[in-house]
Amino acid sequence: MAEAQADTGAQREALETQVGNLQAILAVQTTRLEEVPRLRAELAAMAQDGAATSRSGKLSTEAFVRHHERCINARETAVDKVEMRCVQMRTSLAKLTASLKQKEEVGGALQEVDFDQLRIVNRQHKQKIDDKTSELLNLKVSAGKTNNMLNDYKARPPPLLFSLPLISA
Repeated sequence: MAEAQADTGAQREALETQVGNLQAILAVQTTRLEEVPRLRAELAAMAQDGAATSRSGKLSTEAFVRHHERCINARETAVDKVEMRCVQMRTSLAKLTASLKQKEEVGGALQEVDFDQLRIVNRQHKQKIDDKTSELLNLKVSAGKTNNMLNDYKARPPPLLFSLPLISA
């Protein structure tokens, strides 16, 4: 059963590849068919613009050659653009492949993260922070009380001040 599925998958991939190739060929042929009327119109325009000889009314060979040279140059330019794009895509594919290999190598070195353990550690740290916060609050209250007592003592006159008149008399 598994072998049949594997064979079916392989056949499907081969057929998808063939379909892709046929679609590419169809796109190229469609483009060529779309170019034919345009090229005919250009050739007819050249003939009407004086490319035809005055005696015979036929198209001169020089004009015909120039026309075809322009068409060939245009196609060569298009081919060059496609080749450049292909080179760029190959370069980016190589970079992405290298990046993926590097990530896979680094990924093997990484350890699995145990989120439950992280939650437990997080709770422990949170408890420590809460304990330290409450201790700080208690210390602030104690410091406030001490400061209030100090201010009360500063506001009172010193006890020796009351005893001075008694001593001098």
